[in-house]
Parts: sequence; structure tokens; C-alpha cells
Amino acid sequence: MELVTQALILLLEAQSALMEQLPATGYLNRVLATMAQKGEVAQKPGILFFHQIAKSGVCVEAMGNCDCIAPLHRAMKLRKDLLVTSCEMFNRIFGFNHDSLVSQSLNS
Repeated sequence: MELVTQALILLLEAQSALMEQLPATGYLNRVLATMAQKGEVAQKPGILFFHQIAKSGVCVEAMGNCDCIAPLHRAMKLRKDLLVTSCEMFNRIFGFNHDSLVSQSLNS
């Protein structure tokens, strides 16, 4: 799983235009659903994935349309070793100033 995650992250770094297409595929919701249901092992790939796509305004806007803050917050609590990466991810997400994301964070 780590190899696939690293390959995806490197692909998205090299071809950043692919991030703009991700919300249309529906994978954001699938990854969030997996993170919400699985244990500690499944959290690292999700955190690293969202850390990368949080650079894209289109992806962050799509994240505002689904319940993403609670699963990401849960993942951050479960994986203390990725606390720095999680904080950077949330900083990027909230840097786009989407009211729906702020509302989600206040409600979670």
C-alpha cells in the first residue's frame, strides 16, 4: 500500500494538472470513507494523499462538498507520527478559506 501511495503522490507532483481531475472521479469520497471505517494502518496513505491534493484549490473546494474534516481529524489522532504532515495538510486546506470546511471543523 505504501508503494502505491508513494507512486500516486509522485505522479501528482509531476503532473499537477491531474489533481484538477480528481474530484470528478469520486475517489475523494471513497478515500474518506475508507479512512473513516478502517483502523490505524489505513490512515497513513489517506493523510499523505490529502496532504498532496490540498495544494489544489479544485480539490479543496470538492472537499468542502463532502464530510472530510472529521475523518482527517480522526486520522491525525490515530497517527501521531504524521502530526507534522497532518498539520501542514490542514494549513493548506484552511488556507483556501472555504466556509463549509470551517463549519465542518467547528462541528467535529
